[in-house]
Amino acid sequence: MASCIVQLHYMTGCNGNSCFYGKGKKSVYDQVMKSPVAQPQLSRSRDSLDLDEEVVGHFFEFTRQVIYGDHRSKTMAEAHTKKWKSIKNKSFLHLPPDADSLCQHCLRPNYLAYLMWHPFLKHHPSPIGHCWELVDGRCRPVRHTQPALPKHLPSPSPAEASEEAEIDYDDGKDDDVNQNALIRTDHVSQCHDNMQHNTKRKM
Repeated sequence: MASCIVQLHYMTGCNGNSCFYGKGKKSVYDQVMKSPVAQPQLSRSRDSLDLDEEVVGHFFEFTRQVIYGDHRSKTMAEAHTKKWKSIKNKSFLHLPPDADSLCQHCLRPNYLAYLMWHPFLKHHPSPIGHCWELVDGRCRPVRHTQPALPKHLPSPSPAEASEEAEIDYDDGKDDDVNQNALIRTDHVSQCHDNMQHNTKRKM
């Protein structure tokens, strides 16, 4: 546990990094203590300032399995979608981060842990380029590098296109039924108004 406690602290929120909404340090710490897999996932992030894909993959697995308790999803996109379907009161705050945002989140604890585990460096490496950037002369964390929405959407497969067509057809039938019901309701209301008007004239 000693080999990953620093990384765990930085990963779950500190002065230099954000936390995961609703995920306290104590609960995550207890899970890491019991997990023989979670500790190696974090321990390798202190060796180099540059994270390779394997270490990033360990960070992603740690986030899915330990932070959000999802042991089935293989990607952050899959975990994101699965969580959204499972929550009753829909809120973006409770969703796992997307892959791009999480990658930036992981770069910060890696940088901070590297400094902590290498205290005798003669030259302090700059945070700029390691998930921080200069904005108006101030050092700011990089939250994401990709746009919120994709610029291009992939074409749906024939099966997906057929499914969407069926959904649109069913929605169209529902709209027709609702429209007919609305017309009948208006007709009944109009007849009722005419009857009241004729009754008043006779009186």
